[in-house]
Amino acid sequence: MGRLIDELFVVSVTKKFPDGSPPSYEKRFAGYSATHYRIRLRESNLAEAQKRYAEARIEVQIASVLMHAWAEVEHDLVYKPFEGKLSDDEYAILDELNGMVMAGEIALERLQRAGDVRVASRDRPFANHYELAAHLLNKAKVGESTAMQAGLGRVDQLYDRVWLSCCAAEFADWGRPGGDALAQWGQRQGDGLVIAVA
Repeated sequence: MGRLIDELFVVSVTKKFPDGSPPSYEKRFAGYSATHYRIRLRESNLAEAQKRYAEARIEVQIASVLMHAWAEVEHDLVYKPFEGKLSDDEYAILDELNGMVMAGEIALERLQRAGDVRVASRDRPFANHYELAAHLLNKAKVGESTAMQAGLGRVDQLYDRVWLSCCAAEFADWGRPGGDALAQWGQRQGDGLVIAVA
């Protein structure tokens, strides 16, 4: 994600959390985990009428949805308490929840990897355009930003056209290891469909 932000914006400050500063209370777990970027829009990417926005300072915070939810609760309780300082037990519960959030993030990462393995299997058709895009990116062995530059583009339209143009059984093997049916289909079509995966 950092590479993409560097390519699309002018980055003035990058701050990673945890940042090594002492915590406001005793913790077993690391606490808030995220990367914050202070950015500006690239003037070269703006239309003439939008150039005035090039100097606006923007902060982008990259964190998981789980971490963001925990941070909202922790911030409100620790830094904006309505009824005085939190008890040691309340701090311990916040720390415990932070550990659960970290375990949840690990589980979600594992789930993503398991899904990638499932999508890469040869014995079933792509269920949707997201699986087709994941497979094409994996086959091309390119990073997110390079794939965007290569013009992977509207895989949803490719999926719809391919699905409408052939039967599901033929589609199941397209682009899978050892098969070149997708390339052959693209060559058979004379209507300008271009698949740009470099």
